[in-house]
Amino acid sequence: MLTADGYIVTNNHVVENASRVTVNYYNGLQARAEVIGADPDSGVVDRDQRVFGYENLLVCDGAAVPANPGVNPSLTITALAEHAMAAIPPRG
Repeated sequence: MLTADGYIVTNNHVVENASRVTVNYYNGLQARAEVIGADPDSGVVDRDQRVFGYENLLVCDGAAVPANPGVNPSLTITALAEHAMAAIPPRG
């Protein structure tokens, strides 16, 4: 399943021992993927940038980027921060 925000959801056992993950699209394109932690043993934050084991603690800066995005990472960092904020319900 591919979400609108670019996440591919799969079972941990599919990727847990992988040294490299490649996404193959129907149109023939391929993209290298990075695994975001499934649990505290495999990462620091979950897919919504929430730190495992801490309530209401999110990492919304470059430390949450799972790999080097290449040139200026500001748009990637902004997108991850917006994604994390979208998971927080409004007050009231």
